[in-house]
Amino acid sequence: MSDQQQPGTPGEPHQPEQPTYGQPDQFGGAPGQPPQAPPPPPPGTGTPPPPQQPGYGQQPGGATPPPPQQPGYAQPAGQAHPGGAPQGQYAPVPTEPQATDGFKWGWEAFKANWSTFVLGQLAWAAIVVVVTVIWVALLSAIGVFGSGVGGEAQAMAFASAGVFGTILMVLVAFIVGIFAAAGVANASLRTVRGESVSVADFFKIPNPVQVGLVAVALGLASSLLSWTFVLPLAVLFFGVYAVYFALDKKQGVVDAITSSVKMALATPAQTILVLLLGMVANAIGSALCGVGTLVSAPVVVLAVSWLYHQNVGRVQTS
Repeated sequence: MSDQQQPGTPGEPHQPEQPTYGQPDQFGGAPGQPPQAPPPPPPGTGTPPPPQQPGYGQQPGGATPPPPQQPGYAQPAGQAHPGGAPQGQYAPVPTEPQATDGFKWGWEAFKANWSTFVLGQLAWAAIVVVVTVIWVALLSAIGVFGSGVGGEAQAMAFASAGVFGTILMVLVAFIVGIFAAAGVANASLRTVRGESVSVADFFKIPNPVQVGLVAVALGLASSLLSWTFVLPLAVLFFGVYAVYFALDKKQGVVDAITSSVKMALATPAQTILVLLLGMVANAIGSALCGVGTLVSAPVVVLAVSWLYHQNVGRVQTS
């Protein structure tokens, strides 16, 4: 059977099927009408891009937040303040230098420089012996000469001269002993600072006048308070660093003693411990016929010098 022509205008091409059920097309056209273009956007606005779905682990808006910062070891978490350090973060408290560490270091330093320290002490000991022998010889000569004088007045004069000479000899020996100890302290400070040490450093004493005055002041205070037991120990405790301040910082008598008091009060436990250990070490050295003090004395001074050097930068003394 031949195809029959659909109703319509003759010769008109075949029209596509229109949406059924009376539904408009995708652009809102009426059924049976050709598709229409979408309406233009309102003036002044662009066509917004299609919204993007946030990816896995992303926040809405497309930005990926940085991973959370974990607080450091033994450091409380907090927000940064204008200075740059997190709030609640504190610098670690420096550990107080220990007297026992000072003696360990002093022993190692002595072993590395034992010949210099022994020769330096022997040099000062030789000076003390020579001065004492000369002074005793002069006093003996005065006594012998005075015993041959016939007059009573002359004999009294020579006796007085002998007493005065004895006192003067003790004073000279005391002063020589002060500078001998200061020489060992000076060599110990140079060792602590990492400088080379020679026997000459036992005699090159910086700020010698003030060093001598500090030692004399502390010695007189101990002598005047010797009738008690506690007060000389208090003088030793408060004045243990005074000579070091006079040597190292070139301070005067008042400033050196004041700085020593402040350092001792700031580190009471370690100061007492270094003094006690020093007493024990020197007692052992003296028990060995006195020869052991050639080892114990510089080790003790090196330990005190180390403790002073460690604390002088961390303790407010000015």
